[in-house]
Amino acid sequence: MGIFDKKETEVELLFYKHFNKVEETIREFQLMIYDYLKGEQRFKDRSFQVHTLEHEADMVRHEVELKLFQGAFLPIYREDYLVLIEMIDKIANRCEDAADFLTLTHPTIPDFLQEDMIKITDATVATFTPVKEAFGLFMKDVQKVFGYSEKISTREQEVDKIEWHMITKIFNSELSLAEKILLKEMVQLLGKISNRMEDVGNQFEILAIKRRM
Repeated sequence: MGIFDKKETEVELLFYKHFNKVEETIREFQLMIYDYLKGEQRFKDRSFQVHTLEHEADMVRHEVELKLFQGAFLPIYREDYLVLIEMIDKIANRCEDAADFLTLTHPTIPDFLQEDMIKITDATVATFTPVKEAFGLFMKDVQKVFGYSEKISTREQEVDKIEWHMITKIFNSELSLAEKILLKEMVQLLGKISNRMEDVGNQFEILAIKRRM
């Protein structure tokens, strides 16, 4: 194995490590939401864990960037890998943003939103499933990711529908305007997580197309 092959292998292994950290962040965020809705104080510990995992993902991303700077992969592909890992990293960032919001503002979730909160959280995690499948294919055979962008987009649209339904409920309720605005912001922060997943799906297909040129 030549020095360049070794660097590329190291980058690929770091990509897997980074992706796994992002997945851990999403799973921990899901558990945090469950605990928050049940009134469990341990949601604060889970929120801190979301921070920790997001930070660990950042550290791995920096390692990848350093390896690319040192010459891993052909110059034509380096920017592609940089863009991709930054997009994947933003999924964890959005989880952290939502966790921060809940921890700092501690909004009361009315009964009529409780079930929807679980639905939008679970739908967000479900959106990550085709992202994970596409990532595995991308790392093995980039051409096989065609079609996954549509799968991810379909899941993301389900999250959008729940988000719109929740916001409509909020503004049709008897809550104060301040409460409505706070809850609306919370719901939109949840929706942004799956939006970042859709971005990653689109990027997979862009990279696959570029490899065919």
